[in-house]
Amino acid sequence: ERGVGGGPAGEGLFNAPQAVAWGSDGEVYVADSGNARLRRIKDGQVTTVAGTGSFGGKDGPLETGTLQYPMDLSIDSKGGVLIADGGTGLIRRYAPQSGLTSPWSGIEIDMPHGLAAAPDGAVVVAEMYAHRIVLLTRDNEIIRLCGTGEPGIAQDQLHKPAAVLIHSG
Repeated sequence: ERGVGGGPAGEGLFNAPQAVAWGSDGEVYVADSGNARLRRIKDGQVTTVAGTGSFGGKDGPLETGTLQYPMDLSIDSKGGVLIADGGTGLIRRYAPQSGLTSPWSGIEIDMPHGLAAAPDGAVVVAEMYAHRIVLLTRDNEIIRLCGTGEPGIAQDQLHKPAAVLIHSG
């Protein structure tokens, strides 16, 4: 059954969950895409920690911050949750003390679908509709890692990349 109900984990409802990430305190974060929310499962309870349920890209705490199709999650080096927000084309960040923020607000990604936090504070993003993988630096720069921007299977071409991982070594 689809829904947005919280409470005991066995009774929690979601709508099109897209990704999960393990938090530093043993909690599990869920990108609840259909509900435009970031949910947390901790100590057997499901709660909403970000997103009002209205679609949008507004920064702010739980009461005002909005998401629009969160697609992937990654925990950054400070314990914040990075969110590939597919509907806004932004990489968002959730932290309990600040709510939702947009650290790379000047950079729009053409359908961010997958992301992975780098140890130095940067983030690698699968830019699905631009057919490339990019690095967003801490200095708000975008660096193409692979993919020409044209879909295909030739050298350095990608076709709708959807996920990335960073190996710890």
